[in-house]
Amino acid sequence: MGGRKRIAALEGFLLLVLGSFALAFFVETRELGQTAALFPRLVALASLAALALALGFQFFGAAKARQTPAETAALETLDVVSWPLALAVQVGYVALIALLGFSLASLLYLIGAPLQMRYRRWGVLIAYGFLLTAAVAIAFTVLFHVRLPEGLLWSYLKG
Repeated sequence: MGGRKRIAALEGFLLLVLGSFALAFFVETRELGQTAALFPRLVALASLAALALALGFQFFGAAKARQTPAETAALETLDVVSWPLALAVQVGYVALIALLGFSLASLLYLIGAPLQMRYRRWGVLIAYGFLLTAAVAIAFTVLFHVRLPEGLLWSYLKG
């Protein structure tokens, strides 16, 4: 049971961080024009709504308290990926974006994260990784004219 309390504390901390960033995002948009502030406000409001929904489920989630010990044990066996490992993979992805660039880091993440969850269909993983990475990279660079992070390694090899 100590693990459950630790996860609940981690979830609470992450929700607090999300709420803080969303609130800061929302406050900072006051100085922007109406058009420039639209997207940041939508992101902030969606994040705050998700936070309120998550808190509502935590406080009013009586269904969890009504579960029998057998149901709880069955649900715990479904949790095959540990929280620290999943969080470490996500932090590693952000670090790889800085080192390898967005496209290569995203490809590695989209192939590696499902493997972490015991998904073993290599063909699907590789095709999905390449197609989704290419679609996102093309959409942002061609449609939105956004420069994606190149990463330190690519910048070093290029220059």
